[in-house]
Amino acid sequence: MMIGVIFNPISRMGASTQRMKEFLKKMDEAGLEYVYRETQKSGDAGNIALELLDTCDIIMPAGGDGTVYEVVNSVWEKDVTLAILPYGSGNDVARGLYNGVPTDDQVLELLKSNSTMKVDCGLVNDQYVLTLLGSFGFGAAMLEKYLQNGGSYARTIPGLMLRCITKKYTVKINGEVKNYDTEFISVMNAPAVGGGITVYKNSTMTDGKMELVAINKKTRIRRLRNFIALGLGRLETQPNIDIIPFDECTIIPETIALCNFDGELIRFEQFHIKVYPGKLTFKAFNNKEN
Repeated sequence: MMIGVIFNPISRMGASTQRMKEFLKKMDEAGLEYVYRETQKSGDAGNIALELLDTCDIIMPAGGDGTVYEVVNSVWEKDVTLAILPYGSGNDVARGLYNGVPTDDQVLELLKSNSTMKVDCGLVNDQYVLTLLGSFGFGAAMLEKYLQNGGSYARTIPGLMLRCITKKYTVKINGEVKNYDTEFISVMNAPAVGGGITVYKNSTMTDGKMELVAINKKTRIRRLRNFIALGLGRLETQPNIDIIPFDECTIIPETIALCNFDGELIRFEQFHIKVYPGKLTFKAFNNKEN
């Protein structure tokens, strides 16, 4: 078994370099065979992943959500197993996949095991592959401000909570057309996103579906109650929340809108997503191969 390690040396502002060296030493001690490559610029991770397909059985991006995004978008149609070494600031894809951010030792044990998991993904506008979420409104604003604030949710969320900027969206889903005037509308593939905040606890990356989650516009008191419920991981219990499982869905903002797309910021005039059940194979924390 050959493992292709793709390390982004600027993840966490370069703070992971020594950690990467120590992890490679652990791989040597465990007798794991690997090819090690570093990225130098945006787009490198995806290109390197394609180069490693001929020689590697497992491709492992070592970095943040951006590195994972590049690799997945390059190899999602290939017959390859993926793993994640979460060296970013948010690590939301790894968190959603592994139900928490795994330690280096846990990832090492994962690589030594034979267990895998088939994971759903979504193709957006026949161009982008989504693994975790696509979020408009508050979800996109939170990521934008998070990046501006140097990777601090503490400096980001309080200010955003004081604002209530709603926008209009048309949603085509399950043969119906729905109209929303909302500050939050997302498609989800895992319970927790955005630094581990649980949006919908029953979401899973292996059920062949994704969920549309939309907050209907309500009063300031209702908005406050929604935020409290979100903090408690009980958002789905609120009366003004729509949660709709789907195979295919289209979100049309009234004007071109910014979207938090698996930790990347992309503007969309129309966001059409089709779910591909079990399309990605990841190393997984279980005792059997699925």
